[in-house]
Amino acid sequence: MTKYTSNNSKQMRLFMGLSALIVIAFVVFGYYYKEIDWFYVILFITYPVFILSTTAREFQVTDNNKLKIISYVNCISKPTIIEIDKIVALKKIKNDRLRIDHKKGFHILRLKEPDRSLLADELKKRNPTIVLDQLQ
Repeated sequence: MTKYTSNNSKQMRLFMGLSALIVIAFVVFGYYYKEIDWFYVILFITYPVFILSTTAREFQVTDNNKLKIISYVNCISKPTIIEIDKIVALKKIKNDRLRIDHKKGFHILRLKEPDRSLLADELKKRNPTIVLDQLQ
């Protein structure tokens, strides 16, 4: 089993931080004016769990030819599993993204540059029918 770490960029962390500050502002505003709504409290509690459950932490290529996408919070969202035999094409997008086209749709993975090349090479080695497009 080979593991590759994801590249959570500064823009994504900035977006998550700003949206968390907006939720905190709603809670403080409601508390200050004594009009706190339980909706904002529930939103404040569930927001970090939702963001972390949709953010990929690492990618694994297992021994039984499957690509597993694992998120930060595994108790809520199960890992996404893509069979390598069903991958049709790989496309390198920008500096840190790899688009994986498979029979059911596509996934865009954010990886560091060396990991992106290694993952593309390993997937191509395990399934020679994959079409590999270059950088755009």
